[in-house]
Amino acid sequence: VQKHVDGKMFFQDINVLGQSLRSEVHGELDTPIDQIERLKLTHVQNTISLEVLPLRMPYGAKFSWLLEGLDTEWSQPTNTRILNYTNLPTGNYVLRIRMYDNSMLNIIDERLITIHKLPPFWETWWFLLIVTTFLLSGFYLSLKYYISLIREL
Repeated sequence: VQKHVDGKMFFQDINVLGQSLRSEVHGELDTPIDQIERLKLTHVQNTISLEVLPLRMPYGAKFSWLLEGLDTEWSQPTNTRILNYTNLPTGNYVLRIRMYDNSMLNIIDERLITIHKLPPFWETWWFLLIVTTFLLSGFYLSLKYYISLIREL
């Protein structure tokens, strides 16, 4: 498959948990949807969909995608313009999307978005450090109290 330069892929919309990134729920965007290169998701934002549009393609554009870090193979090329991922686990991903011509011999365009899905706070290193410190302090104070009781006897 060779790279072809005539057409372009446009990111029409990105939805997280069924809400467009354009909506007030997600706040003001710093960049237009089509220019987004990175997404940071919270631990509850585990569903994402992306709508792509072929530009300067007279007919028959097909799309294929691969989420590096989750998928092992490219999806079968299809004329479906909306791709979905649900139950996305915590981690770092690169979503790669290819647009082919109708013959599927030429890659017209390829785009990517880096996705970082944050873990819940109870799975972060700093939370585990705080809990460990608290437990060790409690154990130390209990042991110190127990030793003082024994010395009084």
